[in-house]
Order: sequence, then structure tokens, then C-alpha cells
Amino acid sequence: MKNRASWIACAGAWLAASVAVAAPDTGGSAALLQRELAGNEAVIWYLGQDSFAIKTRNHLLIFDPLSPGMENSYALPKSADALADGLVNPEALKDLDVVVFVSNMADTHYGTGIWAWRRHIRKISYVFGWDPIINQDNHEYFRLRPRTQRTIDGIDITTIQADTHGSGFLVKVDGLVLFHGGSHIQLEPGLKARFNSEIDFLAARGARPDIAFLEFQAGAGNRPPSIANGIWYAEQKLAPRVIVPMGAMNGEIPWRERRTPAGQAAAATTYETLIKDLMAEAPSAAVRAKLVETGKRGSVFLYRDGKLARL
Repeated sequence: MKNRASWIACAGAWLAASVAVAAPDTGGSAALLQRELAGNEAVIWYLGQDSFAIKTRNHLLIFDPLSPGMENSYALPKSADALADGLVNPEALKDLDVVVFVSNMADTHYGTGIWAWRRHIRKISYVFGWDPIINQDNHEYFRLRPRTQRTIDGIDITTIQADTHGSGFLVKVDGLVLFHGGSHIQLEPGLKARFNSEIDFLAARGARPDIAFLEFQAGAGNRPPSIANGIWYAEQKLAPRVIVPMGAMNGEIPWRERRTPAGQAAAATTYETLIKDLMAEAPSAAVRAKLVETGKRGSVFLYRDGKLARL
């Protein structure tokens, strides 16, 4: 029995040591949400599609929440570390200053479950780039029309008309400049002038984003050359320090076969090959170095000194 007890004790100690070694130094999303940040730093979670949660020094910004559930049947995610799974658990955010941005009404950008978050978060604001036409008292929100500037909760917000529908947001917060383009995408060459005019509008106002979140595909793996050309134009005019291509079907295998830039069908692909295709097409090594692979839902990054590093 003594030998067995000793073996169990040793095994327990070994297991504890293994767990300690395997644990990430980030401490999980709950710890990262409480992390002290400098005025030009941010922790960023990729939540799938066009959705991101961005913790700055004094705020938590959530863009285009993906699959938040339905308001009347809302259920909290089980884990307080839900951001690591690409989900928002409002109970874990209850003491933060939260601002939710919704660029358009598509179901991959908006779900009524976001209204239930008010039950858990003490300070939360909603900023819409379209009008959901909700008049109930418990559905208070700011609707910003395209090419509007407004300061909300100390955050300076300027909107553009997204090329397809809704708005894109240029956000100045806690020493950072963030551009979330929403559905602003150059789907075909004939839309070039309309796409460029909104980018020019921001450039004329001196917009120089730290991070630009830009659509790089439409649907599931549909990536005509015009989309990449729009990204290169935005890079040229706005000179962001980091570019995060978004809209990647949650980082998983697209429904369609990939198409080459010339339009020929290629083998079925994953997000990783799509983003590598985009990187290969970058007009220069300097532009290529700005592009960041988001990977799967729940991926987390630290922005500091003009660079985005995976945690």
C-alpha cells in the first residue's frame, strides 16, 4: 500500500507539473480582459467571419457579433472563457465598458441575442450602421448614417457607406485608430469608383489606422481580383500599420471550390490557402508583412508597437 500511495503521490505531482507547463501564459480570456494596457495597446479576439472583440485600455469593443443567439431564448455560454471559443459571455464582461458595433443587418453580422447582454453588462452601448427600427425602451441604440462623425462614450466614430450595404466604422479610442470596413468590398471592377470614394473620404480626414479589418472574400471562397485590388487601394490611401483580412467563413473550409485569380477552378481549399493566395498577390513585401492570418475562431492577439502578435 505504501508503494501504491507513493506512486499515486508522484503521479499527482507529475500531472500537476504537466498542467502547469501546458497552461498558456496569457491566463485565458478572463485574465486578458482584466489586463492593464497602455494607451496604444489592444488585445484582440477573432470571433469568426467579420466579428472581433477588442479590449483597449478603457473599453471593450465588439464588432459584428457572430451567432449571439435569439433574444427571447437567450442562454449564457457555459464558459467564462468563452472568447477563447469565439463566443461572447456577457457575464464575463459585466464590469467592463462595452460598445457593440453592428455594421449591417445580415445574419452573420447581427443577431437579436445582443440585446440580452444588457441584463448582465452594467455599461453597454450599441452603435448601428443601419436602422433596425426598434422602438422599445430596452432597445436603445445609436444609429450612425454613412459619412457621419459622432463621439460616444469618449470614442470618436466616423462612418462610411459600405459598398454592399450598411456602414464601415473608423474608431479612435484610447490612443488607437481602428477601421472595421463591415461589408465594404470591391466585388467587381465596375464598383471601383464607389469603393474608392469611401476610402478617399477617410483619407481626406487624415485617417491612419493602426489596424484595418477588411473583407477579402465574398460568400465562401469567392475571391475575384477586384476584392484584393480594393484592399491594396485602402492600404495605399490609409497606410494602416496592420491589415486583418476578414470574412473567412469562420476560418474553416469554404463551401465552394477555390478560384484562382484568373477564374479557373482550383482544388477545394481551406482558409489558410485563401489567405496565403492573398499574401502572394500583395504588391510588395512591405504590404505582405502587414497582412495577418486570423486562423480559427477564438484566436487571440496582442497589438503593440505597430505589430499584431498571436498570444
